[in-house]
Amino acid sequence: MSGRTWIISPTGEVFPGSYRGQMVRGGPLVAIVLAEVAPAVDQDGEPMWDWLYTLTLDGEARDPWDTLGLMGEPCTEAEVAYIEATRAHDRTHRTPMANARKKVDLFGDAPQLF
Repeated sequence: MSGRTWIISPTGEVFPGSYRGQMVRGGPLVAIVLAEVAPAVDQDGEPMWDWLYTLTLDGEARDPWDTLGLMGEPCTEAEVAYIEATRAHDRTHRTPMANARKKVDLFGDAPQLF
């Protein structure tokens, strides 16, 4: 992955958008979506809180502030949908890429020839 960029920098700076990345080196691609949630407004028109962010990492909702230093490569919503469908297939059929927290080992369960 050559075009990696910060999604949430170590200093806490946030860059909302859709990304693809890996949870471990050599692992499968996962979809990362960081979205802004606008603050609710009270009866006086004042915001009730600052901007909130939601993070979806490999189809699971996560707390964005627990993932400081997260990096990924920007991608489109279509690529996110494709990666999520591929990940669902991998989990259903138990392929070597089913576990995003583990390096892909295509020959791990292969029988020894000699």
